[in-house]
Amino acid sequence: MSLIHEEFQISEQPRPVPAPGIESIRFPSIIDNSQIGDFRKCPERWFQKYCRRIVLIDSNVHLISGGAYAKGVEVARKRYWDDRWEFRQALRAGMRAAIKYYGPFEPHGKHYAKNIWRVLGAMEWHFNKWPIDIGIIPFKPAGAKRHAIEFSFAEPMPVDNPDNGEPLIYAGKCDMIGQDLSNGILGPVDDKTTTQPGDYWLARWDMSSQMFGYIWAAKRAYPEYADLIQCAFIRGVSILKTKFGEADARCYAREDQLQKWEENTHKTLRRMVFTYQQYRAVGAKPEMAWGDACSDFGGCAFKMLCEATDPEIWIPVHFTENVWNPLESRD
Repeated sequence: MSLIHEEFQISEQPRPVPAPGIESIRFPSIIDNSQIGDFRKCPERWFQKYCRRIVLIDSNVHLISGGAYAKGVEVARKRYWDDRWEFRQALRAGMRAAIKYYGPFEPHGKHYAKNIWRVLGAMEWHFNKWPIDIGIIPFKPAGAKRHAIEFSFAEPMPVDNPDNGEPLIYAGKCDMIGQDLSNGILGPVDDKTTTQPGDYWLARWDMSSQMFGYIWAAKRAYPEYADLIQCAFIRGVSILKTKFGEADARCYAREDQLQKWEENTHKTLRRMVFTYQQYRAVGAKPEMAWGDACSDFGGCAFKMLCEATDPEIWIPVHFTENVWNPLESRD
């Protein structure tokens, strides 16, 4: 019998936190790939989300379902590998953690397929397709007490925060450092949910800034294993109304490619600082994308502000505080 039929207690919906005022705009001390990507797509989006620190009150079903899925898989791995639980018990604990993370959110319309029960089904699908102790398993460095599950990093950059003069921190977190048993190599592992893991999904990881950052950070965290850290392993599970699907992808990165990635990241950070300084010095608004960034992934959350004559009147109504922290645990 499937474990997803067990009953669970779901917490109440928390009240939205009021959106910060315009006087609270600050440059973020911690930068991650999401910020880099948002800035490259649309500086105005980045500014509102990470300097003004606001997000839509309406919850994003993709972030909630994806986060719950990742949390559940993570807990199942920890219970199995570190606590030595029997697999079915470990999976049960992972499902409880996923439901707690998902909370009382109820998707509707075309996104109903990503409800909590389908997320739990996707977890079972994951471990059926990729057994927990076969293929790519969590890496355990020599002398470590626990496996490298939920790998996080925070590396100083040679670009200073314009508010306090301290080095900006580039940070992130992936699901684990994995060991490919068949090829004897190591690399970051990222488990993702998607709609259709087809050719486009597979190709998008070839030059992924996110994955290059993970590989770069893993080599720094484990210098004694740097030669073995050669790629990132990406595994996607599609959650549809009537079925699941899966796909495997790998992102290989040579040393010269990692150097180019690092140099480009530094350039983007300097552009971010300049954009912020222009706002502070003369009140210059960041550049707006005026294009595909307004409609990608279902539409930009800040489109209504860009279209409004007086955007400030809409912020208290539709937005809440963005408490994004790339180093924060999923707990």
